[in-house]
Amino acid sequence: MKRSKTFLGQGWSFPPVFVRDLNAVILTADEENIRESLNVLFSTRPGERVMNQSYGVDLRSYVFENPDGDVITAINESIRSAILFYEPRIKLVDVITAPDPGDPSLLNINIQYTIRTTNSRRNFVFPFHLIEGTQLIK
Repeated sequence: MKRSKTFLGQGWSFPPVFVRDLNAVILTADEENIRESLNVLFSTRPGERVMNQSYGVDLRSYVFENPDGDVITAINESIRSAILFYEPRIKLVDVITAPDPGDPSLLNINIQYTIRTTNSRRNFVFPFHLIEGTQLIK
C-alpha cells in the first residue's frame, strides 16, 4: 500500500479489511480516519482495552433506560468527556441526542465538530439502539 503523508493521521479501517494479494491492510486517513476513530470510541466500553482501561464510552449501560432528559444529558456528558480525552484532532461544537422519529428503539447521537488543523466543520451521527435485536415482531 502507498503510504500517505497526512497530517490528520492514518490508521486501519474499521472493521479491519485485509487484502491477501497485496499482503496489506486497508488504511484510512484524514477526515475518514477521524470518523472511524469516533465510531471505535463510541463502540468501545471502558475496560475493554487492556492497555487503556478508561478508553471508550459506556453507552451500553443506557440500553434499558427510558430516554428522558436526565439520561440524554448523561449520554451527552459521557460523550463530551470521551472526545475531550481521546480525540484531540477535533474541537467539539455540540452533541445532540434525540430519539429517532421513525424508530422508538433508536437514539441518534449527532456530533458536530471542527477539525483543528483545517478548521473545517463536520458532522457524525452514531445510531445507538436502545433495544437490541433486529427484525423484531411487533
